[in-house]
Amino acid sequence: MQQQSATPTPLAEGGAALLTADAISLSYAESFIFKDISFAIARGAKLALVGANGAGKSSLLKVLCGKLQPDTGSVDIARGVRSAYVEQEPSLPPGAPAADFIFSSDAPFARALAEYRAAVQAVDDGESDASERVGRAAAAMDKADAWGIEEEMQRLCATLEVDHLLSRDASSLSGGERKRVALAAALLSQPDLLLLDEPTNHLDIGAIRFLEGEIAARSLTALIVTHDRSFLSATCNEVLELSRTEVHRHRGDYEAFLASKQARLEAEGAATAAARNKLKTELAWVRKQPQGRQAKSKSRVDAFQQLSSRVAVGTAALKDGGSVSLGGASMQRLGGKLLTCHRIAVDAPGGDGRRVVNGFEYEFGRKDRIGVVGPNGAGKSTLLQALQGHLPLLDGHIECGETVRFGHYEQRGLETDLPVELTVLAFVQEAVARAPGGGVSADADEKAATSLLSKFLFPPKRWYDRVAKLSGGERRRLQMLRVLALQPNFLLLDEPTNDLDLDTIGVLEDFLVNEYLGVLLIVSHDRFFLDKTVDHLFVLPGDGVGEVRDWQGTFSDYVLF
Repeated sequence: MQQQSATPTPLAEGGAALLTADAISLSYAESFIFKDISFAIARGAKLALVGANGAGKSSLLKVLCGKLQPDTGSVDIARGVRSAYVEQEPSLPPGAPAADFIFSSDAPFARALAEYRAAVQAVDDGESDASERVGRAAAAMDKADAWGIEEEMQRLCATLEVDHLLSRDASSLSGGERKRVALAAALLSQPDLLLLDEPTNHLDIGAIRFLEGEIAARSLTALIVTHDRSFLSATCNEVLELSRTEVHRHRGDYEAFLASKQARLEAEGAATAAARNKLKTELAWVRKQPQGRQAKSKSRVDAFQQLSSRVAVGTAALKDGGSVSLGGASMQRLGGKLLTCHRIAVDAPGGDGRRVVNGFEYEFGRKDRIGVVGPNGAGKSTLLQALQGHLPLLDGHIECGETVRFGHYEQRGLETDLPVELTVLAFVQEAVARAPGGGVSADADEKAATSLLSKFLFPPKRWYDRVAKLSGGERRRLQMLRVLALQPNFLLLDEPTNDLDLDTIGVLEDFLVNEYLGVLLIVSHDRFFLDKTVDHLFVLPGDGVGEVRDWQGTFSDYVLF
């Protein structure tokens, strides 16, 4: 349902409003991020919030939880509702252990549990009044019925892999560690309303599946910004689509979202007749599938989502069906010799002696499409660095062919090294000029840059904005364009879908599957993305032994096995 007026969108059937947003607007630098949007969320509803990078999804969550004040309108949350919000990049208060943040909820059980843990520590420290303090804390635990919460905290922290972090100063934690601590704190607080911004970033697949189960099993209300289509399908029963400062509400699961979006796009006349027919065919196929779809079915559903996205934005790929030139010349062809690993061994950075790869032997082929999977800390990013010669080998050696040209999209360091004063177009054009065959003609470089920007959904009105004005997701997208503009023939992508919107992920998948001709190595927690783009896995156990398993098949095949 399209919503532009001040009247909130209808609630789910039979639900009372837990949260109501009435004609809220938010602006930045004299431009509206969203304007006069209204909707209501029923108690018990679990909604995904989707939309293009820069549409204002993260800003909307901050308005709803009170961290940002809207320029106009109001947000009303029902009396007595306890809410928890986990932002995309959580910041924890420095100077205190992470455990203090875990117990920072205003719920009585959280206060009682925090005091009990402090009292037990006082006993260990030999404080004179420790026994009396433990007695008072135990009575408070009884009153708050908090004894089971201690076990719940241990379960959450162990599964989210933060139990070993609780005594560390919060300021020493990495971004991924802060995210997992914040998720544990939010779940432990037993909220009535849970607001999550890209919760699957920095989680391994085991932790993601655990989080899915927690959200699905609890009788809470949730609004979740996520790019992870598997996570969306497992947790949400409605979708709010933030599009061009409007709110479109799609009832039902991910399949229902696809169907509803198709109907809206047809009504808006955004697709050609051929594209509309293709969408109808795909939707008919989706509706025939059983609930427990296997990998091939998921790929087909995902392809449908990608097609509908391209219809919506009218990308060049849909209009002319052609490939986009990524520079002044074609990607350099790989020679007969690519990359060969001869029983290499690599330790984790930091000098703790933990072996992440041991005795790894593999000869890469021209058509290799490989996913790298394993638990957090298993060494997936370390392996990518070692293959490029950026880390010392403890044993073995690597042979690299002369024609190999690496392109590395890193999970870290994406925000800090961007030249924020450059315009978006100048940033990409600069990368194109450094590619093979680039730098000969400014006109040719600009044409290649605009073609690449169009393909990856940067509208012309954004080309002349400075990088400093871009959202986090747009900056990630721009960083991806810089890697692709250099025309690598050996592409290493480390969590490439983090912070990207669904439309952009669809375009990236289309490029990798249908246009990119080189070697592809992907670290990702995104199950849909892996199933679509790779047919072979390196499985890192994370056990300190480092024996890499070479699995022939998709990720879904591996999980089923």
